[in-house]
Amino acid sequence: LKDRLAASELSEVLRLTSSLDAMDRSLRLPLADLVLPGLRSLSDAQLRKAEGIMSVLAAADGKIDVFEFTLERLFRRRLDARLGRAVRPLQQFRNLREVLPDIELCLSVLAAEGHSEPAAAAAGWNRALAELRGALPAAGPLPTWKLADLEHSISRLAGASPAIKSQFLSAAVVCVLDDGHLAIEEAELLRLFAHSLELPLPPLIEPRAA
Repeated sequence: LKDRLAASELSEVLRLTSSLDAMDRSLRLPLADLVLPGLRSLSDAQLRKAEGIMSVLAAADGKIDVFEFTLERLFRRRLDARLGRAVRPLQQFRNLREVLPDIELCLSVLAAEGHSEPAAAAAGWNRALAELRGALPAAGPLPTWKLADLEHSISRLAGASPAIKSQFLSAAVVCVLDDGHLAIEEAELLRLFAHSLELPLPPLIEPRAA
């Protein structure tokens, strides 16, 4: 950060970091949601500087986790809108089958992030898919995935019909509440899905650590 920020800016970042470190983890993304609209007041140069810093910080430890992915995607959506780069996706998919693999992958990420036990994650995933298909839950294992796969699937779902988007988000709620509580990681992903698909965030119980 020393190479990208003035001394006064770096000092302010470090001051805020100490407060954020003490903050309840469940408040991180809601706080970001409150702060991100403020991007509208920044100049284009300031926004591009912030974009570069965000990328550097996310990759600082050599890997990007789901939280960093979620925060960066929410940031970029706001950034693209402010810089006029946002492109509203065309409605391409009107049949659930066309995006079912994408839904399965997104739900598998949601299940894996919200459950420490693989069996519980698979149970939540299968119950959500059963809700989506109108069938009894199966017993299949979770598919493997990478963040690049999640990015691709979310982008495809953004081009689905409003009815399919709503079906997906309803299935996601079934997935996260299968074990009776909402984990912080699940709440963060639900926020990402809702924002990316331009849907209202579903009202749920307070998240807690998985």
